[in-house]
Amino acid sequence: MTIPPRRNALLNLSRLFLEAGKFRESKELFEHALRLWREQGNDVQVAETLQHLSNVNGVLHLYAAALQTGGGSAEDLRAAR
Repeated sequence: MTIPPRRNALLNLSRLFLEAGKFRESKELFEHALRLWREQGNDVQVAETLQHLSNVNGVLHLYAAALQTGGGSAEDLRAAR
């Protein structure tokens, strides 16, 4: 499945913010990307985005959110099989 240019740009920007230490901005963009992937039904990108979002939540010390997001990632991976 090809990633549409806007969504690809959104993911790249999210990762760039993450690498630059702009964790809250990165989290917001990953959350937006997650909504878009879910709307599209792209389970692979949903799982990848959940993984990034879980990492950002951990860096922000949002451990409950990180665990919840991580759990969602496993569920989405199972659903993608």
